[in-house]
Amino acid sequence: MLNFLTHEMSPMNDNFNEELSHSTIDNSPEAIVWIDSNGKILDVNKKAFSILQYTIEELKELQADQIFKDFSISDFFEKELTDSRSIISTKSSEQIPVEVTSKRIAFEEKSIVCLYFRDIREVIAIEKAIGLNEERWQTGLEILSEGVWDWNLQQGTVEFSQRWSSHFGYESKADSFLKKMREITHPDDIALIEQRMREHLNGQVDEYRSKHRIKDSSGKWRWVRDRGKVLSRGQSGVALRMIGTTQDVTDIIEAEKQLRLSQEKLLRNSHKSLEDIKSKFLDIFNNSNDAIFIGDPNKNKIVDVNPKVCELLGYNKDELLNINLTEIMPNQKKQFVDFFNRVSRNKSGETNKLVFKSKSGERIFAQLSASIFSIDGELGILGIVHSESDEGKFERIVGQVTEASIVNPERGIVSNFMAETARLLRIRYAGMSRIIKQDPLTVRVVNFWHRGKFGESFEYEVKGSPCENVVAGDFHLIEKGVAKTYPNSQLLKRLKDVEGYMAVPISSSEKEPIGHFFLCDDGFIERKSWVENLMRLGALRMRLELERLHAQEALEEANQNLERKVEARTKALSQSNKELERAIAEVEELRDKLQAENVYLKEEIKLNQNFEDIISQDVGFKKVLNEVEKVAKTDSTVLIFGETGTGKEVITRSIHGISNRSNKPIVKVNCAALPATLIESELFGHEKGAFTGAASLKRGRFELADEGTLFLDEVGEIPLELQPKLLRALQEGEFERLGGVKTIKVNVRVIAATNRNLEQAIEKGEFRSDLFYRLNVFPITIPPLRERADDVPLLINHFMKRYNQKLGKDVTKVSQSTLNQLLSYSWPGNVRELENIIERGVIISEGKNLEIGNWLKNGGEVDNSTFKSLEQYEKDYILKVLKHTNWKVSGKNGAAEILNMKPTTLASRMKKLNISKK
Repeated sequence: MLNFLTHEMSPMNDNFNEELSHSTIDNSPEAIVWIDSNGKILDVNKKAFSILQYTIEELKELQADQIFKDFSISDFFEKELTDSRSIISTKSSEQIPVEVTSKRIAFEEKSIVCLYFRDIREVIAIEKAIGLNEERWQTGLEILSEGVWDWNLQQGTVEFSQRWSSHFGYESKADSFLKKMREITHPDDIALIEQRMREHLNGQVDEYRSKHRIKDSSGKWRWVRDRGKVLSRGQSGVALRMIGTTQDVTDIIEAEKQLRLSQEKLLRNSHKSLEDIKSKFLDIFNNSNDAIFIGDPNKNKIVDVNPKVCELLGYNKDELLNINLTEIMPNQKKQFVDFFNRVSRNKSGETNKLVFKSKSGERIFAQLSASIFSIDGELGILGIVHSESDEGKFERIVGQVTEASIVNPERGIVSNFMAETARLLRIRYAGMSRIIKQDPLTVRVVNFWHRGKFGESFEYEVKGSPCENVVAGDFHLIEKGVAKTYPNSQLLKRLKDVEGYMAVPISSSEKEPIGHFFLCDDGFIERKSWVENLMRLGALRMRLELERLHAQEALEEANQNLERKVEARTKALSQSNKELERAIAEVEELRDKLQAENVYLKEEIKLNQNFEDIISQDVGFKKVLNEVEKVAKTDSTVLIFGETGTGKEVITRSIHGISNRSNKPIVKVNCAALPATLIESELFGHEKGAFTGAASLKRGRFELADEGTLFLDEVGEIPLELQPKLLRALQEGEFERLGGVKTIKVNVRVIAATNRNLEQAIEKGEFRSDLFYRLNVFPITIPPLRERADDVPLLINHFMKRYNQKLGKDVTKVSQSTLNQLLSYSWPGNVRELENIIERGVIISEGKNLEIGNWLKNGGEVDNSTFKSLEQYEKDYILKVLKHTNWKVSGKNGAAEILNMKPTTLASRMKKLNISKK
């Protein structure tokens, strides 16, 4: 941490540092900055240092508002900030989003502020990802039952669903949720709902629940039941977003109130007219249009039912009185017991949604309103069953379909809609068909739900099928006997045992029929308006799917036409190539008399067996490629030998490209470019705190290459003390990170390369023999360019094309004398040197002829008596390039660019070869 930087506050330095500079603050995971009333930065902890990147001296000259640019100094001292979002500016001018919290402290009669801030880039990324589903979420809100509200606590705003807004007569959005609720909530209920809301927001209860009164737009007070839950919280636990529902229960409460009043009146007058009241109650009970029952939950028995219950459930009265209460509400015993306990505890009417089961097994979704009823001195319930309305069924099924689409997005909206509709309606078959454009009398069922699973698509003729009227644009229903009505239907013969049929047309945006949505069952299908509306809603979404399929087929047809044109063009080009080859044969007879046309007319020869980056027609090099093909499909370790610039990395990438690991990464490590102190961390990674500067965990190249390929370039340069750890990783496939104790298992294919004689290095004690034998499983030796004279013209042509395009030149010809000079050169730098020569030649050439100057005048014949080592050749060549660039190493036209090397790699080679400017 910094010491306090201002001289004016020197009397308090000792006390302040004693309190704040201890390890807890210094190692806090949150960044901390202390400022005085002038905005001067007094102190920061390690986390703040790591984010801001300033030095102590630089911080002395800064004011807080230079870093926190969204705030002024007065903002920090006049109000306390809590998780306020802002953008800070680091030394490198990087703009980092943060959340800032401030605390003002009085210390020795002076006012200072402590600022806590944290990097929220990951939080923002998550919020963006969540935002991608916002449109789907909003759509779901609008089709769910009862009123839904979505409260954004950060902004204070609230959005109400269409059902909430239309029911209560208010706008669908409000700038302040709390203000809006206070405006429309009954004064006697405000304190209660604020208390319950506060308890949930503070995390004291899992869910917000409240029953209170609100005023609709007409001024009428209505009883509602609210439920809500916080969806997301900030790191400090502060609620950020809350979702809830509002159910209008005015009618239920009024009914309960009237029931209670009746009961009270009955008790008051029981000594006068008990029998009369009882008679009236039974009259109401037996003649009510609502299904009413009396139950004894303690004994799990039905005590009495009215005729409407028998009609609803399909039992007679005696049957119902002899079965358990929970038999008509299967698999909901705990839910019903909890409901009964709530009724008993509150001593008032309660309402709950339950699913009843009829005698025939049909599930009946209903709302149960219940209140306390005395049965022989014991607590029982009087229950009123409100069957689900058609509108309620429609909304419930649409809600379940929407939920299924969110839970199973991979199945698609149309498939989810069909499956959920068939399941909820207990229909055996459901399908979406499309009219085949080429044959309008035939339809193809592209989505088919059959007995609980999706089946394969199929086609059938429209004629003689129940879909004849549907494809013409009409709704069609046959409640029973469809197979007898259409005895020749191919569809019905395929499905078998079909009795009921219902279908709606699917029309295009231009109102043209393009398919239909059908339901079939082996039983009776009754016409219900809500089911028809549900199918029409599904048909609207299916229209989009069928139009997408039409567009996709049109695109595929266009692609096929394009492929045919390309094939025809390819044949024409092939014929042109044959004619060109004949022309080349004639030109070769006159090559000593003509200029550069000999190189220009030669086609670039490439092996088509996955070696696109390799240009060669040399017989010896083709043997190398054959070896590459043989070893590529295995996981064997490969050791590549070759001089500098022969293409060891290209061969490595070719092995990886045709291997079984080609869809996994290939990770390269240049062992010569890394300092000895860092190579272990680079290969195997390190744990946080493993050494000075290890501020976080780092995964090594072995981990990054897991399931892929690791290329160890210049493997002969690995320090001797690190070689045993590398050997273990190769043999056992395991290692530990630097500073770690956990053993990490990896599956890595290793390819190593070197330009050194490793056997000589073993004799000198510079390389371990066991590591050599572990690497040398499949050795490949790449011949130098001087042994591949036939490849020089090909490479000249290839590099001229590359640098013509890059430099905007049109150098296309090579004179015979220039070609002879290039062919006779020994190429100590191999292909890399040739590429550099051609690039320089293209740069200096004025016309179409390639000019190479006098760069090769001393490089013609090789004197066997004066051979130098490869390392000496490399040193001489690097010196030559450095002198050419006037010792400019990096940057444009620098030595590193000419040598096609990274500046750090060139610096490492210069150090190894003892090259320095004298």
